[in-house]
Amino acid sequence: DTEFPGIVVRPLGEFKTTAEYQYQCLKLNVDFLKIIQLGLTFMDSQGKSPPGVCSYQFNFNFNLTMDMYAQDSIELLQKSGIQFKKHEDEGIDPHLFAELLTTSGVVFMENITWLSFHAGYDFGYLLKMLTGKLLPDTENDFFDLLKIFFPTIYDVKYLMKSCKSLKGGLEEVTKQLD
Repeated sequence: DTEFPGIVVRPLGEFKTTAEYQYQCLKLNVDFLKIIQLGLTFMDSQGKSPPGVCSYQFNFNFNLTMDMYAQDSIELLQKSGIQFKKHEDEGIDPHLFAELLTTSGVVFMENITWLSFHAGYDFGYLLKMLTGKLLPDTENDFFDLLKIFFPTIYDVKYLMKSCKSLKGGLEEVTKQLD
């Protein structure tokens, strides 16, 4: 899961499909903005947590004076406990993190399954960090690149479309399945 500084720009012009508009919105915002936080949890192929720590939170360098953001998103993040002064003073350099993640053995690996929930922006920010480049111009090129870095992804939000009775956000779905 990622935290990012909101949506600050919307694409202009005509789009053939809603999906094209939505991808251009994602691309513009990921290209303009910086990731604030990334959370990863690791499990084995049976969904069991390893002994010890299995969830990690990475807090990236972010400066409210220098970096662009949507005010409502920042206020929500502050209410949830994000300490932006710490991000400014002690935040991780995204380029260094990308180098370490690339050599960690969790990207480019077909035997690693990424489980997410409505994670277009999450993977957008990860791809931006890992490539050091702006996102591809088209959604098809984005998915091609995504498949290289993260060969096996399941996004629960999209899987829910085949289960008509499941609705809502992650917390609501969890309660429905419990």
